[in-house]
Amino acid sequence: MTSRLGYCGERPDVWIATVRRSFGRALEHVEAGREVSDTQLTDAATVLDNVMRYGVEVDSLLLSHFLTRLTQVSVSAGEHGDRFDGHDLITAIDRSMPLVAAAGLATWPLYVARASYYSRQEDGRSARRKALKEAKLVCTGNRDMVEVGLMLAQHHIDVCEYRAARRLLAECRRLCDDPVCADRLPELHICYGNLYYVQGSLKAALHHFQSALATAGDPPPATAYRAAVRAHHYSGKILSALGRHQEALDQLIRIESYACVSEAERNRRAGFLHLRLGEVLTAGGSLDEAHHHLCESRRIFVRLRESGTAQAILDSAVATLLMRQGWRRDALAVLAGAVRAARRDNYRRGIVLFETKAALYHFHGRDWGGLLRSGSVALGAWIRLNGAGNLVRAVFGSVEYVVSSLRQRLLRGPRTPAPAGALRCPCGNCSGASGT
Repeated sequence: MTSRLGYCGERPDVWIATVRRSFGRALEHVEAGREVSDTQLTDAATVLDNVMRYGVEVDSLLLSHFLTRLTQVSVSAGEHGDRFDGHDLITAIDRSMPLVAAAGLATWPLYVARASYYSRQEDGRSARRKALKEAKLVCTGNRDMVEVGLMLAQHHIDVCEYRAARRLLAECRRLCDDPVCADRLPELHICYGNLYYVQGSLKAALHHFQSALATAGDPPPATAYRAAVRAHHYSGKILSALGRHQEALDQLIRIESYACVSEAERNRRAGFLHLRLGEVLTAGGSLDEAHHHLCESRRIFVRLRESGTAQAILDSAVATLLMRQGWRRDALAVLAGAVRAARRDNYRRGIVLFETKAALYHFHGRDWGGLLRSGSVALGAWIRLNGAGNLVRAVFGSVEYVVSSLRQRLLRGPRTPAPAGALRCPCGNCSGASGT
């Protein structure tokens, strides 16, 4: 909050003019088509708080546009782990609720912005769920219902409530028969793809991610950028798991062509792009190029405010590279750090993945005690993650995922680099990279 005494003492006319000028500048900064920096987003939240706190009158249409765009940017920043110090966005959004409702504007986007804020907080699950349920209650049309329903379905997927996610997705699919909801089909496919992916059904997931790209169009409109980026990201991961490494790289590099909404989104997207490129290049045997991309990912992730889970995933990728280079002890040490970070951030899926990987490394080293320890921890974490109601589907998915991985290992052989030129990274920057 900005103090009006600091600006103009007891002259309210000067204060009102100052707030209005600040509002105009903030509106320019959050205008559609521009990437909004962390500083600009914080300033915009401060301006909104001043408008609401002191009852400064601004044009209602401009205020509506400002709130719409601010919530879009805050969703982007929240989903990508950004946080605000001291005065935060949630305070400003909460203060704006009564005015938005009184003006007859939709309030569900404000609840969605609040939910996004909590989406990456360890203790934010219940607050995220509550905000999304409140958003659903104030929806007035089919399109609003689909928009909020898909975000609520993704929340259920994130917390492994797969049956609830399926019910919501079936409801959203029915609503998408309404022509006004047609542009939500890419997001619908993304949610279905995520649902299948986390349960190990790789081919079914790939079908939905590719369907998301098909329904979004080429090139997609700006409203479909978020879905397209996720479709390319997960398509790349799945294609690599299926052994189609060059296709995976070509999918991943297309992420660079989409504009970002916030600075947090740009940083996190760039960090994960390098991470995924490194993973695919490691799987394909191009180890020097993989090392280059993983180093770039590390350099970017240290700039993120909330990067614990991202760093853990990166450590897991580095461990895989070290294992391919024959440094099993180093790989296990790095992987142990990933497990600790996953526990600290309550990243339950990561605990399963990292402990399972550690068990495989112990197996390769004929360390039967280590295999038993990591294997039992991974199994216990896997059961707790999926719950009794999801175990059957999870078993089938795990079998599909493991069989795919084993098939690639058999075709590749132990630590066999790809022939020179066999795997081409499309980034154009790592061809001359040197390994560790």
